[in-house]
Amino acid sequence: MDIRRLLPWRVAHGLAQLRLKLSRAFWDRAIVRTRPLPAGGDGRFEVHSLLGSKHVGMCLWAVKSLLHYAGRAYQVVLHDDGTLSARDIATLEAHLPGVRIIRRRSADEAIKPCLARHPHVAAYRDGSLGRTPWGRRMSVFSLKILDFNLLSDACRILALDTDVLFFRRPDEIIDWMERDEDSGSLYCFEDYRPLFVADHLLAGFEKKREPRCYFNSGLICFDKRGLDLDLLERWIQDHADDVDTAYTFEQRAWNHLIHATVSHAPLPETYSFNYTGSECVATHFGMKQLFFDNLPRIYAALRH
Repeated sequence: MDIRRLLPWRVAHGLAQLRLKLSRAFWDRAIVRTRPLPAGGDGRFEVHSLLGSKHVGMCLWAVKSLLHYAGRAYQVVLHDDGTLSARDIATLEAHLPGVRIIRRRSADEAIKPCLARHPHVAAYRDGSLGRTPWGRRMSVFSLKILDFNLLSDACRILALDTDVLFFRRPDEIIDWMERDEDSGSLYCFEDYRPLFVADHLLAGFEKKREPRCYFNSGLICFDKRGLDLDLLERWIQDHADDVDTAYTFEQRAWNHLIHATVSHAPLPETYSFNYTGSECVATHFGMKQLFFDNLPRIYAALRH
C-alpha cells in the first residue's frame, strides 16, 4: 500500500508540491546535458511556444522531443512572456541553434497597430479587459492566439505548450506540415480521464464515453489564414466577463476560431491530453508532475 494514502490531505498535498519542485530542479539540470538540435527552417512552417523564465527547461524538453522524433529542423519561434533573462535566452539559443526569440516589449510594439480596429481583442492582449488582478494576469495567454499568428513568417504554425512531450514520430503532424494545399487545422482532444486514489494519487486512465468534444489548446496545427480578428472581436465582446473567472478563456477563444474555419479535425487518441499510455505519440500534461515523471522515456534518446 502507498503510505501517502494514509496521510492527511494537507500533508499529502505539501509533499506533492515539494516533489514537484525537486523534480523540476532535477530535470532542468538534466536538459542542459542533452545535445543541441537545429531549430531553423525554410520558412514554410514554424513551431511557436510561449514561455517565461520558470519554463525554460520544460520548453527545451518539449521542443527537443518534437525535433528529435520528427527528424526535421523546423523553425522554432519562442515568445517571451516578459520574464526571460539574458541568461535564459543564451541557454535557449545554445540548445536550439537558429531559434527566433521575440521579446515581450518588441512584441507589444509590433502587435499594437495590428489590433487598432479590434478594441476588445486589444484589451484582452494588453490585460485591460480583466477587472481583477487574476484576469489581467491571465491575459498573457492571448499571445498564443495573436502573436503566434500575427508575428509568424510562415502560413502554417504549430502552437506548442511547454508542457507537451513527444514520444515517437508524429506522422499526422508531419503530413500536415508538408502539404502544399490549404490543410485546415488539427488539435488534440481530452479523450482519457485520469483516475485518482485518495484524490491525489494517479492510479490510471479511463477512456471517456461521452462525445469527443474536449478541445485542448496545448497542441494545435493552425493555418494562420484562419485567424479572423472580426470573429474574435465579437466573441470576446460577448464573453468579456468570463476573462476574470474562466481559466480556459484562451482555450475557448481558440476553439471558437478553429470551429469557424472551413476545415478542421482532431488528432488521433494517441495525442490525448494527460494520457501516458505506451502507444501515445505526444501528450499535453496538465498535471505537471506527470510531465517530469515521463521524461526518463525520452532522456536517453536526447542525450545521444
